[in-house]
Amino acid sequence: MNFFFDRNVPMKLARMIAGYEYTSITVEHHDDSFEKTTPDIVWIGAVAQRSETWAVLSGDGRILKNPGERAVLKFSGLSFFHLRPGWLNLPVHEIACKLLRVWPKILAAADNVKAPTVFELPVSSAKIDFLCHTADL
Repeated sequence: MNFFFDRNVPMKLARMIAGYEYTSITVEHHDDSFEKTTPDIVWIGAVAQRSETWAVLSGDGRILKNPGERAVLKFSGLSFFHLRPGWLNLPVHEIACKLLRVWPKILAAADNVKAPTVFELPVSSAKIDFLCHTADL
């Protein structure tokens, strides 16, 4: 499994997870491959076309609301983990602690889905909420 962290998630968090999971998964941050101004539609499409299986960890809830971005995600074949509002308002060390606490559940969810799925991660708990299958967006 590979994880793509969008530009709304601090790069240092992606690097922390990459260091934590250095042997079993690939972690890439948006800025590793794309310009900061790359539209979401473009990077979602590009990540979806890769030969390996990727999931997205995003701090951008607008992707699920914007009709164009939602459509690209729907047909992307990517699972999508959305950090609900509040996550990115926390100090980075608190985000890091919360992310490490929920990370095993993110991995399990990504490994156990039969179809690309959208999950939400509430800021108030260390759980993952199933939202829908990506094709149902």
